Amino acid sequence: VDLAGVTIGGNLQFDTTNAATVSLSAPVGATQVSFCNSGACMGMTLPAAAMAQGAALSVARIAPQDLLPAPALDPEGDPVGVQPLAGYAFDNDDLPLAGAGTIVIDLELPGMTPAGRAAVLAAVAQGSLTVAVQEDDPDSPWHARRVCTTGTPIPDECAVVQLLDANHVPTADPVLAQVVRLTCACTHFSTYAAAMVVPRCGTADLGSQGGSPGSDGLLDNNDFVVFIDYFFNADARADFGIQGGVPGHDALFDNNDFVVFIDAFFNGCP
Repeated sequence: VDLAGVTIGGNLQFDTTNAATVSLSAPVGATQVSFCNSGACMGMTLPAAAMAQGAALSVARIAPQDLLPAPALDPEGDPVGVQPLAGYAFDNDDLPLAGAGTIVIDLELPGMTPAGRAAVLAAVAQGSLTVAVQEDDPDSPWHARRVCTTGTPIPDECAVVQLLDANHVPTADPVLAQVVRLTCACTHFSTYAAAMVVPRCGTADLGSQGGSPGSDGLLDNNDFVVFIDYFFNADARADFGIQGGVPGHDALFDNNDFVVFIDAFFNGCP
């Protein structure tokens, strides 16, 4: 949907279904845009003057087949993995917002498989379902926001996670839940996703989908691919072992590193 050439002197409210991208020019007043696709809805709200009138903004839904496990950092900066469930890429030429915007992502539980629904509800209960943010560089890691302890999101810090019943009323009962709503506030635009945070699976969890660097909570061929890349590039991240195949670092790249890495791999997750 392209509204980029439309000049709006007041507020803008636009809702659409099954759109892949929405492009618009910022109005004088407030902006509300929402669109729903199979399994998820996204709503964005900007206060008046958050963007200069006429400034370009586009929002693109990330296709489900592109929502792959990826490396991330938790709120403390420690490596974890994330599994995005619904994601949206925002582009406003990297301009900061003059006022905090709000992004709401609704995950619709009835459309999920029983296993998928159970996994999402378990993540909500464990506090591992949140909003993850990725900067414009597609190779940059995702950053998982912490879950707010109150009902109000803190800009660029935490996200509110709620279960909603069929009437979109908050509920604490997972049996009644029909929607999981994630709400965050932002002072700049990037790519935002509802995502499950996956703890790192030990020191051998070096790789993610496609042999890309970064932990994803799994131990598989991707970890071997990344370890070998690190090893032959003399990257310190491959310095796993010292003399005798003992864990440690000696700034040497030899068979000891392979021995310790393979031990860590087959020892599985802690």
